[in-house]
Amino acid sequence: MTTSKLRMTARLRYAAGFLVAVTLSGSVRLSVAQQTARRTVIDNERGFYFTFPYHLDWSGIGADVMLPRRDFFARMRPDAIKMPHGHLQHFAPADPQDRFPFQELFDYDSDEVDHGRPSLFVTATYQGKKRSVYFAWDLEPDKAGKPTTDPSLWQRAVNLRDARFLRFFIHQYVRGQQWQPKLQNMWHSVDQCSFRYQLYGVLDANGTFVANLPWDPPYAQNDDEFLQSVTYFLKRLKALAPDIRVVGNEGSLNDERRFPQVWADMAGTIREDICFGFEGSDYARHGLYTAYKRYAWLGSTGKMTICRLLLPPRTRADYAERLRTGYLTYLIFRGPDAFFGPRIEDGRVGEAPPDDYADLKSRIGLPIAPATSAQDTTQTGDGYRFYARRCEGGLVYLNWTGHTRIVDLPVGRNYYDRNGHSITRLTIPDRTGDVALTAPGPRVARPSINPRYAGVVSGTVRVRIDDSTRGARVRYTTDGSEPSAHSSLYTQPILLSHDATVRVRAFQPGRLPSFTASATYTITSEPPAVEFHLIADSGSRSLRHNYPLVALSHPSAETVQVAYRLVGEGSALASGPLSPLTTGKLTFPPGETYAYFPLTFSNDPGKAASTRVRFRLYHPVHARLGRKTLYTYQIENE
Repeated sequence: MTTSKLRMTARLRYAAGFLVAVTLSGSVRLSVAQQTARRTVIDNERGFYFTFPYHLDWSGIGADVMLPRRDFFARMRPDAIKMPHGHLQHFAPADPQDRFPFQELFDYDSDEVDHGRPSLFVTATYQGKKRSVYFAWDLEPDKAGKPTTDPSLWQRAVNLRDARFLRFFIHQYVRGQQWQPKLQNMWHSVDQCSFRYQLYGVLDANGTFVANLPWDPPYAQNDDEFLQSVTYFLKRLKALAPDIRVVGNEGSLNDERRFPQVWADMAGTIREDICFGFEGSDYARHGLYTAYKRYAWLGSTGKMTICRLLLPPRTRADYAERLRTGYLTYLIFRGPDAFFGPRIEDGRVGEAPPDDYADLKSRIGLPIAPATSAQDTTQTGDGYRFYARRCEGGLVYLNWTGHTRIVDLPVGRNYYDRNGHSITRLTIPDRTGDVALTAPGPRVARPSINPRYAGVVSGTVRVRIDDSTRGARVRYTTDGSEPSAHSSLYTQPILLSHDATVRVRAFQPGRLPSFTASATYTITSEPPAVEFHLIADSGSRSLRHNYPLVALSHPSAETVQVAYRLVGEGSALASGPLSPLTTGKLTFPPGETYAYFPLTFSNDPGKAASTRVRFRLYHPVHARLGRKTLYTYQIENE
């Protein structure tokens, strides 16, 4: 990404301390155990941020962030998370990484200003003149403060507190651009989530960038009000468009204690490099410790996370060590809905082959206890720390103390190193990780179970089990008991019509059995209610699109359909090839809870005898009609 280098030079600023409890020994333990919650997204932890999968096999990817309208998304499984990348709080006329309809917003804004309403673009008055407010990173100012990039790439700040921009973001941007074509399980990822007021500024009369100026009313006047506008926007977006799940490429805050507040209504987060380049600086160590605390909260609240790891080429001598350390860092950070994305930095931005860490992954298993962190008493910086976490197959250690650490293992049981040798202690160099395993020898990989649901589901659930170990035999139970070598053999999808807990293990001669995979299903015979999410909406005649959202009360394992038809005056709708049908049908694939249909309006007042249209839902299949079956859209008077 072009902004990666800029982020590194921006030098994130952090404040220490939240969501931790200090023990008498001086170690820090996460206040919640991320591993207690069940996984609610696809049971496949390969998730990428601008990374091409190994052998270009997109069918094996659980989550992916890529530029909008790339055909890669269509190659992924229906239940995989697909995230076109864009922005949230600032936009440029010609950003090649975005599909934001800037000209449409500019024209709409000009019309609004002509009618005496405030601009949607943020301004600040400097040297007696009202000026556009830009985001510093995309100007890349030189030492004299002069921008070095093309003006078409300069991101202009928008007013996140303005309901007009919120409507534009929902209908013209995400549903109208980012999600075209619309696929199953699409989310929205946003770049440059470094929410700091001083990163914005104006260009003076000489074209010099001047940062950290007070913005004009009604825009945010300081850092606190700017953060309030971000949290307000995300909260309102979640209320009005719950189908738009926003995942932020996390950056810095001036006050780190506010991270839970700012991220409260984000659906998840992306970290570009969980090991901070394996640097030994105070900055990198402090950043890793701050990320550790962030991920404690993110895991506890069920946020989806993508942990990217940047690696040297496979030919380098330290490749294997860094991959191991990176995967163990991921386990330290890991919450229930986490994804791991190791990327090799050799110019091809390709995934590190999964087989390069498959053995370690199978043998250590998943976390079964909270992570801990202890500051090194010989160092002054709070990032000089030693991290640990108990997993199914042993203990994970991560040394970031500034010197080699010798660990005496707990007494009372046998431990083994990665080569199967019995050990009582580990010697771990600085900026590396290692494990103490509770059993020697190879282990069968854990099978995966899909689909996953966060709550109740209607219909008959078809549970599919996937196993990556060639020649293994997969055994399962549906009563929550531990599978044995004599349990039912998996040969085809398991059909569930009642509440059940599916537990799965894989067996193969010469290897330890896999760790158990588990998924709990709460199943109801009651079909979901289908209804409009909002019963009414409105917008300017300058906005040509609206996408009424239809929601299910809970997901269904069956395909749900519902018909809609125009029941009011329809002359406000556009004519010609862009005109929507006045009747149609919405389809909800299994597991999906939202769908919408397009309305395109005439922006010529002379062609519209009415400024209001109404649609009604009818004839549901595998669902029942809810209470909100009538939707009204009103074109606002100028």
